[in-house]
Amino acid sequence: MMGTPEAPEARRTRNAAPRPVVERIGELAGEAVAAGRRALETETGRNLAVGAGAGFVLGLVFPAIGPVVGGLSGAGLGSLRTLFRKG
Repeated sequence: MMGTPEAPEARRTRNAAPRPVVERIGELAGEAVAAGRRALETETGRNLAVGAGAGFVLGLVFPAIGPVVGGLSGAGLGSLRTLFRKG
């Protein structure tokens, strides 16, 4: 014997994530954006971002390096630039 078909609304409700989890993810995303903005306000943060971007592009141009390794290397060089800056 076949059962009655389930309404689409019931299926969505049963499979949906609990509302507090979804709200918490939104809060965490907002906090991450705020932290990123604060980091880019500093000279170190800007140097890290520029270095990571440059390294990422070089990693795309030279596939042996790879974009991840290039980005990490560039961020490290950006950090060293800040540490050993003259002046």
